[in-house]
Amino acid sequence: MDPIIATASSLPRTTPNIQRANPREARAELTRDRVVLSNSLRLYIREAWHVVEPSTVYLEKWHIDLIAEYLEAVTAGQIKRLLINMPPRYAKSTCVSIMWPTWVWAREGFPGKPHNPVLEGPGTRWLFASYADELRTKHSLDRRKLLQSDWYRARWPKPSELTSDQNVKTHFTNSSGGVMLATTMLGQGTGLGGNVIVLDDPHNAKEQSGSKDVEAQVRAYGDTFASRHDDKKQGATVIVMQRVNDNDLSAHVLALKEEHYVHLKIEAEATSHTTITFPRTGHILVREPQELLWPTREGPLEIARQKAVMSSSEPRRRVPPFPRDREPSTRACPSRRSRLCR
Repeated sequence: MDPIIATASSLPRTTPNIQRANPREARAELTRDRVVLSNSLRLYIREAWHVVEPSTVYLEKWHIDLIAEYLEAVTAGQIKRLLINMPPRYAKSTCVSIMWPTWVWAREGFPGKPHNPVLEGPGTRWLFASYADELRTKHSLDRRKLLQSDWYRARWPKPSELTSDQNVKTHFTNSSGGVMLATTMLGQGTGLGGNVIVLDDPHNAKEQSGSKDVEAQVRAYGDTFASRHDDKKQGATVIVMQRVNDNDLSAHVLALKEEHYVHLKIEAEATSHTTITFPRTGHILVREPQELLWPTREGPLEIARQKAVMSSSEPRRRVPPFPRDREPSTRACPSRRSRLCR
């Protein structure tokens, strides 16, 4: 599937033109929009992109659809622990830390449709953490920006009603009891909990093997974040990160057999023949060795340049994009969890 360069005029949109002269027609389209987008994270990401990234043209690519399906499986309660390993600058934080939580808040219950308020709806409680204060603050501000945008409020006014008594940069609540709290891996506020815990870039990618910061952040997962679910049976944890070394948090959670992490590994350049099964639609995608993830954005020249720069600037480190896992990678949809592939 080749990426499609979308422009304001060429992108097929489900978003209605709310400036229509006929108010009844505009309301009908908003209602349709609200239903369609709240049932598809993939479409929601596409339509909300202009709010979060107004200066960046949206490019459709299969890995965004794949991530969206895995996150939908988490929301449906099919996956309790998800680890996503992928290179930087491929929209991982935008999809996981900004689009997904705001989409979940938009998923209000409908008569006759299964609805789990622990994992979906405006009352869900979220705890986010990153390695740096600047990063957690940026993600939190982007979430609040989307929730408070005219685009979002026109479609989902209830979850966008942020309370005045708790509405700061990194911690805000809505009138439905929903919470979004952002902290750092080693920072304050980790005594609080949530229904869903998202660890986005728990390490600085420049950390070397044996780094004290990496060791402390891995300990923080076991000592703090692993026990912060408000509902221990239904709570979910999603970790999204670039691999740092053989002792990073990815290696740690993959070694914890009791946690049963589903491992989604997305490489910028495929290292082997890989068959990827989308967990919700069952769509099959095959990647061949040396196939690039997004060649129109990062082609062979850019990949080679990045490898050379990393090799020359850190000759002693030489950490490959994906250090050796302590168990075989499940890549996309593991056979032992084939029940998710439907």
